[in-house]
Amino acid sequence: MLGWAYEDRRRGWRRTALSALGITVDTAHQGRGPSYRMLEALREALVRPGR
Repeated sequence: MLGWAYEDRRRGWRRTALSALGITVDTAHQGRGPSYRMLEALREALVRPGR
């Protein structure tokens, strides 16, 4: 994924996908929604101008 992203940027291609290498949630916070909030932040980053 990182290699593809680098090449796409180097070629000036428009982004059409978003990827997370990993989201890890400490067991003390599981079940409280932090992974949902992380995914929501990724979705917001995708549509944010100037990304």
